[in-house]
Amino acid sequence: MLAVSTSVRVSGVRPLFWIGTFGWFGAFAVAMLVATWAVLPALVAAGIDPLLAWFLVAGPVFAAMLVGSAVALRREGVALRWQAVAERLRLRPLTRADLRWIAAGFALTGLGSALLLGLGELLGFELRLVPVFFTEEPLARGQLWLLLAWLPVFVVNILGEELLWRGVLLPRQEQAFGRHGWLANAIGWLSFHICFGPSMMLFLVPMIFAQAWACQRSGNTSVGVAIHGAINGVGFVVVSLLGSP
Repeated sequence: MLAVSTSVRVSGVRPLFWIGTFGWFGAFAVAMLVATWAVLPALVAAGIDPLLAWFLVAGPVFAAMLVGSAVALRREGVALRWQAVAERLRLRPLTRADLRWIAAGFALTGLGSALLLGLGELLGFELRLVPVFFTEEPLARGQLWLLLAWLPVFVVNILGEELLWRGVLLPRQEQAFGRHGWLANAIGWLSFHICFGPSMMLFLVPMIFAQAWACQRSGNTSVGVAIHGAINGVGFVVVSLLGSP
């Protein structure tokens, strides 16, 4: 039986209502828009591979999220030592109960994604599985080295988003919205993906809402790291090698 422990609620943090939610998510959404719609095309025009250009522009934005997390914690008075940071961010080893929440997140994501794809086929529109600034073709043999270049960006991506969105902000949203904090978190997180285009944003809805829900219900940020990392990692490798279906 899935159950959440009330002992994981972070005490002493300020509530984060809608203005603060869209302030945090919106600031990084704007940064990513500038990176992908202005800087990335300039790099591609200069002859840089589009995927490598994505790494170069997105990596600093994700790194800035890590910096933002550290700044937010210091403003709360949290000492930047591992034990204090991990406790505040609710970053703990995964338990058997957490594994069940991860499985629930995967199941809801898979079901929701399948329903959206089926509905799209029924209504005659196709959802994009990659951002609008990428092609849906697989990497050529001579481009496979980009998978190695992707690894550090992948790590910074997952940690940057999860530590800030789920570690720093979600506990504050729980203070503001109670058991519906995950919903505010998911709406804010969805807005962060505006640079990907409306079609891919729609496709991401099941994963975004299922993951935010599983994180709050488990009270463990590591659940978000696991779900986000697995879906992003496997999805990127599959699309890079096989192309988007």
